[in-house]
Order: sequence, then structure tokens, then C-alpha cells
Amino acid sequence: MVAQEPQRDMSARIDNTQLREAFLTSSVTAVDIAHRLEWYQRGNTDTSRVLRALGVMPDSNRTGDTYRSLIRSETAALMADAMGLDPWEVGA
Repeated sequence: MVAQEPQRDMSARIDNTQLREAFLTSSVTAVDIAHRLEWYQRGNTDTSRVLRALGVMPDSNRTGDTYRSLIRSETAALMADAMGLDPWEVGA
């Protein structure tokens, strides 16, 4: 019998600091990531979604601006792949 690796809980949230730092020091743009992940809003690449997920752009609401510090591990893995990184490089 072959041992199987335990399944990761892909809905788990992780700190987005490593992913954000990787993005900020790379040549990859928010447009690149949105395009590779097929994140579109009204026919345009949804760069705001990318930047909010990374904690670079605030989520604005009536109580003020807040920056995200957590990201779903599945989303982090997809974004890492879109940047040409292995998920483990950014803690996903």
C-alpha cells in the first residue's frame, strides 16, 4: 500500500507578507498576475483585486481603509505560480 500525503486545507488563510514582498521585488506587474489568473472586471484586468489581496492597496469601507494581512493559501499558490515562483517560496 502506498502512503498518501495528507490533503492541505486550501481554505486556510496564511500571512501574505512573503507573497507581497516577492511581488514588490519582482518585475511582474499586477496586470500580469490578473491576466494570468483571468481576473477581469468589466472587461479589464482586475489589478485592484490583485493589489488588495497582496495588501498593497487598501479595502475601503465606511470605517476607513484596512490592508489585508491574510490570504487564502489556494489564492497565494495561484498568485505565486503567476509570478513564476513555487508556492513554498512564499509560504503557501
